[in-house]
Amino acid sequence: MKGRITLTKEQSYTDEHGKVITLKAGEHVVPWEVTVKLGIPTGHVTAVPDPDPAPWADYDDMTVAEITERMATLGDTERNAVLAYEAANRKRKGVLEYV
Repeated sequence: MKGRITLTKEQSYTDEHGKVITLKAGEHVVPWEVTVKLGIPTGHVTAVPDPDPAPWADYDDMTVAEITERMATLGDTERNAVLAYEAANRKRKGVLEYV
């Protein structure tokens, strides 16, 4: 789950790798645990649902050719799910124009 926050000033936190991340003043959508690290009260965070998961486990590592080859074996519902995911994420022309 992610949270939408509005910062009135620049704030920093340390990520899971020990790197200091600085967010400028303004609106941000961040993982929920970041809102906790920044000490932002829950009442000041708007929940943002996680996007739909990838259509299959290795999808994001596949090439357009590999995806379209697999799409040829899918039914309409599954193909539409692939197209929706692609449109919301990578936006690769070759996948989005697959017929």
